[in-house]
Amino acid sequence: CKVLENDKLSLATSEIVLKTASSSIGHFARVASSTEVEFLQNFYYPLALKLIVDSRSDGHRYAGAIILTQPANSSPALIYSKRKVLFNVIWDAVCDKNKTVRQAAATTLEASLQVISQREAMSDYIRSALKQIDLGFGSSVAEKVLGSLTILDTLLGGAVVSYADLNNTLRQQGVAVQDLVWKVLQRKD
Repeated sequence: CKVLENDKLSLATSEIVLKTASSSIGHFARVASSTEVEFLQNFYYPLALKLIVDSRSDGHRYAGAIILTQPANSSPALIYSKRKVLFNVIWDAVCDKNKTVRQAAATTLEASLQVISQREAMSDYIRSALKQIDLGFGSSVAEKVLGSLTILDTLLGGAVVSYADLNNTLRQQGVAVQDLVWKVLQRKD
């Protein structure tokens, strides 16, 4: 916990240490008893949420993102039970000003969406993602555009949602695929 909350060093310096510490949480989640999973849910999940929204520290936002990826990969029920809270904070992290934080948040987003896709219909999450994509594409901030492209890449990658489900949701939302492609092509610079 002390390692993950430390923001004295730059992210470039502490990145490998933070990854290793978060991996330990993932290993713990994989072998945890129900009581220990409850501890993870009550201690590390709120900690990760607190860290990922810390606007003052790239290291904290990175630590928050990589902590959240671990239970998605090792203890999916933990992420699934708290998915609403996660999706309130993940969008901003995917559009973070720091590239390393954006990449970690994108990994968290994909892992979390994969967990959810195995348990419920994805249409609400796709709609939410499309809203975030539109917001990012409407922005003049480069990181928001990059975040939108990352979210779109996650949706189109095929690991989260089938192309048929994605196409159906796009159609229901009144989004033409060619319009979406055109928005992407406009960002070629």
